[in-house]
Amino acid sequence: MNVESLKVTVMDGIDITNLCTDITLFESINGYVKGSVQVLDGINFYDEVFGILDDLWTIQISFVYEEKECTNDFFINGVHNMKIKKSEKEYVMNLISPVEQALKLYKLNEVYSGTSHEIVGNIFTECTGPASKLIINTPAISKGKYIVPNISARQAIANVVNAAIDADNTGFYFFQRLFEDGVTRLMSLRFMATNFFLSGGNKIKIYNYIPKAGNPHINNQGSCNTFIQDEYKMNYIEKLAQGNWGNKIHHVLLDKTKVIKNEPIEQTINEITQYKISDKLYDINEVADGPAGKITRYQQKSLFSNIYDPNDVASINMKKRLLNVVLKAKKIVPIGGVGCGLSINVEMGEGDKSRAIGDGNYVIADINHIFSWEGNGYNYQQDMTLIREMA
Repeated sequence: MNVESLKVTVMDGIDITNLCTDITLFESINGYVKGSVQVLDGINFYDEVFGILDDLWTIQISFVYEEKECTNDFFINGVHNMKIKKSEKEYVMNLISPVEQALKLYKLNEVYSGTSHEIVGNIFTECTGPASKLIINTPAISKGKYIVPNISARQAIANVVNAAIDADNTGFYFFQRLFEDGVTRLMSLRFMATNFFLSGGNKIKIYNYIPKAGNPHINNQGSCNTFIQDEYKMNYIEKLAQGNWGNKIHHVLLDKTKVIKNEPIEQTINEITQYKISDKLYDINEVADGPAGKITRYQQKSLFSNIYDPNDVASINMKKRLLNVVLKAKKIVPIGGVGCGLSINVEMGEGDKSRAIGDGNYVIADINHIFSWEGNGYNYQQDMTLIREMA
């Protein structure tokens, strides 16, 4: 499918669209939007403009597909694979999201308190400015104090996200989508699993399409005839040994004759050493409790003090188990507006032999948006990686 329009500009509006032969933009639940641009430079743009300035160049890529407009800003994070010919140069420009660039360069040596999503929001706003675009789709129940030991904001946020859990005891992801023009999201796995991609109120699916006479493979968003099950229970024994599935531990509340059956706390083949956190780092807080003004004193705790609790361990391993089935769908007729972190239904076949237990709902782990010049415009296709726990 061709996009209705595509434009690539650098710095102060210099249009280099005619130099771009292939563009790949990548989004993933594990990070930020990034990309690469294949350039065929026959006008000496690199030598006379781009290569002579020792600056971090900005680049904007915008396009319209199925009446949906999409605009994303990047920094050019270097050039590689340059082939120098007598009359032209070919090279690839690597693109990085401004959010990732800011979080990588900003060093933190501060203290934050609150829930995990509040801490992520505070760090994000501090590093990217008050106009930053962060959407918190799921509140976290994990909370405490985080003493950041002079590390990058990107690593600090990753530490908080990796240890965060929601009310359903599922883990979190922090990522960007292409069709959201630079928005960053904090979202739990539970939210992803129930958040289906809709168009016109209907669930959109990815399905195997066999062209028939008089019914060519066009204008069928989501149709795909290349499915590859990349992994199914790969290294299953090692995963069992590492404790992704383990023995259940029951906590007995002595003051409430009640047994709470938690999710498994996992056995592991690796030794775990837990060091005591100094109480001197955490204050004794006093708060007024109730209308009578009774003072309650409590000891602050580390944001990561519960990472060995059964529920926390189970939530982290749930993210690992989500990678137990990895399905690749290639050369999809693009679905306008779709993004990673959404659930989508997959139908791979209709015949007796092609019918698969792998059909059903998946979470979109990543999407490659691929644009290739074909003489009369840019052809657009999507490749997706889809994941779920079991077939």
